[in-house]
Amino acid sequence: MRVDNIMEREVITCSPDDTLEAAALLMWNHACGSIPVVSGDGQPIGMVTDRDIAMASVLQHKPLWQIKAGEIANGKPLVCCEKGISAEEAVKQMGEHGVRRLLVVDREGCIQGLFSLDDAIYYAENRKGHKGPSEGLSYEGVMSALKDVCLQQRHR
Repeated sequence: MRVDNIMEREVITCSPDDTLEAAALLMWNHACGSIPVVSGDGQPIGMVTDRDIAMASVLQHKPLWQIKAGEIANGKPLVCCEKGISAEEAVKQMGEHGVRRLLVVDREGCIQGLFSLDDAIYYAENRKGHKGPSEGLSYEGVMSALKDVCLQQRHR
């Protein structure tokens, strides 16, 4: 199973100049917990999560409308995968990098979708107990990656 078969294709983005207030409203309106930050030419340069927004406000002692998305997205490594890789490989990358979401990009680096551990868990759970080939994404493999992510985030 390739990652582009089960990824979310509609990805909401923001620019580095958008405020965290605007990013938070996008997350609220689209029921998502993260938003890629993209440059003027549409290239992903970072990711802002709801946790990043909360922590930036507290640590900078500023309201959200005074902090730009680019301020907290820059400097953090952005983990992406190409759309043709297997979902199993994408899940392994999440575990290795301690991230819950991967931007899925084409060869030019343009965003094609977003693959999350939620997507992987949903697919693997539906396949749990399935007789026959697993198509490479096992419930046990997804749970192992989730544990790795949780452990890495616990020690940050």
